[in-house]
Amino acid sequence: MPYTNQLFTNDAVYQFRAVDIAGNESYATITKDSVLPVIEIYAEDTLLNSNALTNASSIKVRATDELSGIREVSVKLPNGTAFTKYNETSIQFSESGKYEIFATDRSGNVSEIVAITVDNIPPVVSVTHEGTDLSDRARYGTAKHGTPAT
Repeated sequence: MPYTNQLFTNDAVYQFRAVDIAGNESYATITKDSVLPVIEIYAEDTLLNSNALTNASSIKVRATDELSGIREVSVKLPNGTAFTKYNETSIQFSESGKYEIFATDRSGNVSEIVAITVDNIPPVVSVTHEGTDLSDRARYGTAKHGTPAT
């Protein structure tokens, strides 16, 4: 009996088998996937939210998709003007700056853009007194007004 005009509404993997009168068999698999891929960003072992700021020495980007799988991950690197495509589902970066990331699954669904800013450059401290730079002479400790730091 033919199986035609069937409407498949659920996201799933559908498998079909056809057998002719002579007993020959053919198989087909179709994936209906309307679910967006998921992007996760980790600093060390900590999952970060989108638009987070981290001072981690590196970040790891992980893309997942339950049904059709990930086709590619696209990343706009710090100071970049275009997205670079990666075939890996797990990528690591260490350069300071803002990253923008999205993933595309094998069904063509595109995730939301996730942004993360890495700032692993220590601040510069300068100490001046009456226009004189004292940075190389600064000491840790406390001082009372008019006495040197200890």
